[in-house]
Amino acid sequence: MIVSPSEVVAAIQRAGGSSVPDSYFLCTAQRESGFDTDAIDDGGTSIGIYQSRSGSFDLDAATVDMIALTERNRLELRAAAGVSGADPWDMGAYLSVAHNQGLGAALQTIAEYGMDWEAYAARNGEVIKPGF
Repeated sequence: MIVSPSEVVAAIQRAGGSSVPDSYFLCTAQRESGFDTDAIDDGGTSIGIYQSRSGSFDLDAATVDMIALTERNRLELRAAAGVSGADPWDMGAYLSVAHNQGLGAALQTIAEYGMDWEAYAARNGEVIKPGF
């Protein structure tokens, strides 16, 4: 079932919100599934609107899971990058790396190069900044 961006925002609000901007979840839903709550990846391992391994076909359940995963990843990324105060502008990109390649991949690049999306993109060729 295709849902609208406003339905995703409403699900985020019903879940209690997140410290990560709604735009991150909207971008993830759009890029991963085209807002299709019934999406399944080619290998059948990632499902739902956010294409998560622990996902659900139910919008509200998938959103609760995605918020929890994103918040855990955010805390790990902040600690690895030594962030205090507000999140840096490129946090969304590193959250997307953690979502798509695993938290370990995002932590490894931060350990080696710091949290610097422009440098990441330069090292990895034509990379479009994901996230918010």
